[in-house]
Amino acid sequence: MNAHRSPLAALAITTVLSAPLVVLPVVGPVLAAWLGTRRSGRTAWVVGCLISAIWGGGLYWLSSGTVKVSGTEIALGPLSLLIPVICGGLIAGGLYNMGFRGGIAGTIVLLAGTLLTGYQLRPVIALVKQLEPSSGEPTVHDATCSDHLTKLYTAAQIYSDNWDGMLPPADRWQDALQETLSDPAASHCPVLGPDGNGYAINAEAAGKRLVEISTAKDMPLFFDSDLPGPNASGGLGDMPTKGRHGDKNNIVYTDGRVVAIRAVGR
Repeated sequence: MNAHRSPLAALAITTVLSAPLVVLPVVGPVLAAWLGTRRSGRTAWVVGCLISAIWGGGLYWLSSGTVKVSGTEIALGPLSLLIPVICGGLIAGGLYNMGFRGGIAGTIVLLAGTLLTGYQLRPVIALVKQLEPSSGEPTVHDATCSDHLTKLYTAAQIYSDNWDGMLPPADRWQDALQETLSDPAASHCPVLGPDGNGYAINAEAAGKRLVEISTAKDMPLFFDSDLPGPNASGGLGDMPTKGRHGDKNNIVYTDGRVVAIRAVGR
């Protein structure tokens, strides 16, 4: 007959097993707690709850930090979205060692945690899809559009230096940048040709001090727009719904980055 496993031994074994197994989606936490709490009797679910509290607290603490990847600082906030499925799996693994009723309760807990995490991850998945690179090589128009937006950003920087740090006003930004724009053709998107416009300034950034908003995370400055006429201003909701460059639109942010994002139809 197998010896009864004490709660402390079960907690220690589960902790050790969870380190390599918790990275396996759904199955890993369940397996770690199930193996660690075997022969623990009625305390198996308590051990599952304790180890889930440890992992939940650790993930919550990590989610407030950042890491640097290739010089880019990445926030770890999305880790907190995994807490329900990981903690639910650890609790479920303990419950599975408590017989038929424990198995039913464990399945309910596991399903609830998985569904909650899946629901929370929806906006993150949508954002990743928006930012993923387009297939194939960029076209000449794509490259030229990025170059135009970079020139507009540089012109706005020079304008800001000449006007006490202020960006041009929303209602005449194209007119205001003519003196500082190195290439007059850069004031319009190349896809639309010389008679088109195609760019807009972010209405929330226009007329403000560049130095004050350049540190704001993902603050657009100029972007592809389907608003009519020159000197257009608005928000990212005014970008072409089908994408002007394949299925994407271009944006230059207040820190000078040019990014192509996937178009989202309204």
